Amino acid sequence: MAVEAEVRTFGAADLKSLGLDSLPLQNEVLAGSDGVEDMAKLNHLHEPAILYNLKHRHARGLPYTFTGEIILAVNPYQWLRHLYTNEQQERYATAERFELPPHVYATSAAAFRGMVGTLSALGPKNQSILVSGESGAGKTETVKILMGHLATVASQASGVGSPKGRTSVIRKIIESNPLLESFGNAKTVRNDNSSRFGKFTQLQFDVRKRTTQARLVGSCCSTYLLEKTRVVGQSRGERNYHIFYQVLDAPDDAKERFGLAGKHRTDFQYFTRGGADDSSIEGVTDADRFLSTVDALSLIGVSPEGQDDIFRLLSAILHIGQIQFEPQSADDEASQVPDSAAEDLGKAAKLLGVDPQVGVPNYEPPPGEKGRKGLREALTSRVVTARGESYAVPLNTDQAFAGRDALAKDLYAKLFDHVVRRINRSTASTLSKSNRELRRGTISLLDIFGFESFAVNRFEQLCINYANEKLQQKFTLDVFKTVQQ
Repeated sequence: MAVEAEVRTFGAADLKSLGLDSLPLQNEVLAGSDGVEDMAKLNHLHEPAILYNLKHRHARGLPYTFTGEIILAVNPYQWLRHLYTNEQQERYATAERFELPPHVYATSAAAFRGMVGTLSALGPKNQSILVSGESGAGKTETVKILMGHLATVASQASGVGSPKGRTSVIRKIIESNPLLESFGNAKTVRNDNSSRFGKFTQLQFDVRKRTTQARLVGSCCSTYLLEKTRVVGQSRGERNYHIFYQVLDAPDDAKERFGLAGKHRTDFQYFTRGGADDSSIEGVTDADRFLSTVDALSLIGVSPEGQDDIFRLLSAILHIGQIQFEPQSADDEASQVPDSAAEDLGKAAKLLGVDPQVGVPNYEPPPGEKGRKGLREALTSRVVTARGESYAVPLNTDQAFAGRDALAKDLYAKLFDHVVRRINRSTASTLSKSNRELRRGTISLLDIFGFESFAVNRFEQLCINYANEKLQQKFTLDVFKTVQQ
């Protein structure tokens, strides 16, 4: 059956005949000077209204907007100092969620009240805050803002005083973030300081039972899905991890200790595979960031010798990337390290503390090292064990290059995990069993990966995007359940 429909256009004459100057707004509250603070109050909640309201508030320097229990933040790409003063932190610490204009501080204050048991009749409950968004949305900065405010709220609740009187533990918790950024963040086309890993930080509080007093005593950080591929190559306009550039811009005497004397970023292949060559990030040079990284490592208890070991391993990774391979003259399916790459092989082996096997006449491995493969052999062959017998199978050049890059990526991942463990060892706290008046409360912050789609998306990116989508799905389901209840 055919259905006829008439579409009628509405012009200025039609409006005039109705005594109107313009069509009425669906959401009249959007006509306000600052837009709508809580979009759950919109009569008609749809995409155009949401986008219009967010754009309007962003243009007026108001990055935060409520949607029920959710806080939406539109990245202003500048530091709005007046929003993050000590006075603002104290105001939101004592105010109810909707008493003041939308702010991320309202979320951290609500989480604290939920932990100590003043948020609802359900009593004290451990809290979690999920920070999600696409790459470059400002998730990492938001997590740092939340952590700083929670430290302030806890200081007020425990009577310790203002943020000026923070203990060394709180200082370690706050200042460990830039250290993680040095090893886990990099410049991308969307963001100069993009987190290339997922982070779950659990803030630990000693809560006095039957009171609202709580004291921030420690933190524990778990990480997942570090983007290891970035170590060996980057897309055009992007950089490797910040720490590599910091080490190469370190003072000359330090670079000599790290085996990088006279070396610059243009000397290493792991920087020249399409990556950017910026010497500063967010207005701070890599040389200055190196000094900050050294201070942060000292703060969490890493000795000068331990710091040198970390930087030497970074240097070893860069030298591994310089090792080249060529087919053997007698067998095209077997590879070898050419004489031109012997120096880089030797430097990498020395920095790693392993046998280079670079053809030194009458080389005798030290006691306990006999029978182990040297770096040359490990990069050009693999060991196969069958029926109790092991034998070496040569690798062709493509396999050798892939193995070399796999070694570099795994070394960096192990180093990253080591840094995380050292941070946790310095900041984690255990509840004293002798004080029965205290209980352990936690507020966890999940900084999830931003969804990204590159020109070439490998399995690693699939895992990252899949984890991001599953977490986003859980967030959405939890929100709908909360609204229904």
